[in-house]
Amino acid sequence: MNCLTRVNKFQDGRVGLDSGGVNPSIYAGSSTPDSAPFRVTKEGAVTATSGYIGGWSLAPSSIASSTNPNTANILLDQTNGQIRLGSNTASYLLLDG
Repeated sequence: MNCLTRVNKFQDGRVGLDSGGVNPSIYAGSSTPDSAPFRVTKEGAVTATSGYIGGWSLAPSSIASSTNPNTANILLDQTNGQIRLGSNTASYLLLDG
């Protein structure tokens, strides 16, 4: 008995799987695949607008070494064009520009 079934597309309104076309292959959080906050293309490119990876906190425009950007020892801030090494509650190095 073959338990593997090929599915070309599955969508329930906020989560979807798509095996072809121009849509991301996996998406969640929106019924519109290209604007879903989490999506993976068939090439493996990942988009995530928030979450955690290996202790790093992801936000829409920053990556921080802790959940609080003010106390993070490392902050990559795309909005302000800054890299900060050290928490801003103590001595730190700020690269701006």
